[in-house]
Amino acid sequence: MRLVMVGAALGLMAAESAAQLPSAPARGDRFRTVMHATSFGSNAGPRFAHVRDRAVVMSAWQSERVLVSMNGTSISRVVEVPFAVILPRHGDQSWNCRTLETLDPCHRQNWAEFAVLGAGVSPLGLRVAREVGSVRVFASIAGGVMAFNRNMPSPRARRVNYSGDYSVGVDFPSHNGASVISLGWRFQHWSNGGTARSNPGLDANLLTLSIKERRR
Repeated sequence: MRLVMVGAALGLMAAESAAQLPSAPARGDRFRTVMHATSFGSNAGPRFAHVRDRAVVMSAWQSERVLVSMNGTSISRVVEVPFAVILPRHGDQSWNCRTLETLDPCHRQNWAEFAVLGAGVSPLGLRVAREVGSVRVFASIAGGVMAFNRNMPSPRARRVNYSGDYSVGVDFPSHNGASVISLGWRFQHWSNGGTARSNPGLDANLLTLSIKERRR
């Protein structure tokens, strides 16, 4: 009788432990995400553009669909609608803006009084996540376009820019896997791809916080 009781107790403990583990995404699952990001350490890290000294704040809505899920690894397609605010740094006497054209008037007076607003879409997003214990580590890459209310990041650039980014971070799923909180780092790049007289481009390192929910 004692053996039966011990076996039942162990079975209940195992079931409770399993219930506490987050359920892995399955193929076809859909998620919606709200992301907020702010720049930090802009002059450090990788560099694709000439301009690094802007303060960037972003928010985005994301739609994710799981394409593959196997052995704790999932691959998803992500579509993002981002909104950005690019702020001047009033303490600087110069934007330290180096461009390929030395005559490009890329200096502080063009940005000192105004924030630049932007909105766009990034339909070319791919996200890979891997179960590691009770969390998931992820990496993603995306591309799209972004339209700003002024030429960005210099007066001789363009309002419409191509966007590219890649991210790494950690997902902290709830017990049932229906909601996820994510922390990560995102490298953001904007440039006009040589379609304007000047193409200095803008890079930013972003600290991201996201809340994701499974769509019913």
